[in-house]
Amino acid sequence: DFQAQRLDVLAGRLPRALTGLVLNARGRLVQQAAGLRPSALRQNVSQKQVLLDRSTRSFEQAATRQVERLRNRLDALDRLRETLGYRKTLERGYAVVRDGDGALLSSAAAAQKAAAWDVEFADGHVQSQNTGAAKPKVRPPKKSGPKGQGSLF
Repeated sequence: DFQAQRLDVLAGRLPRALTGLVLNARGRLVQQAAGLRPSALRQNVSQKQVLLDRSTRSFEQAATRQVERLRNRLDALDRLRETLGYRKTLERGYAVVRDGDGALLSSAAAAQKAAAWDVEFADGHVQSQNTGAAKPKVRPPKKSGPKGQGSLF
């Protein structure tokens, strides 16, 4: 009997509960639908376009600055490469000596063994044959002063 009475009470409350649920769902649907009006959608798209344009400009400026920094760094490295390159050394009065095959000769002993020489100066090349007629005198390098420092006198 108690169970039957409880069922009757719940059965009486069911239509009100269902009506409340439907009203709640309808309210949420109306709120959601309000945002789906064409004017609201256009406004939302317009706001997003402004944000996108700002972000695009910001990224473009950042990319431009990065490219400029990298270009400056590359220019500085190229200037350093030019300064340290052997051609600048030639301009200071030094020469590069190669054998007839183009291999670098970095010692007097290697030059004596070579059949021919190609001497590169800043303004051009001079070629010579090693006839062996005269043996060049090999002088050892000058000794430096105390503790590896060169002498000023």
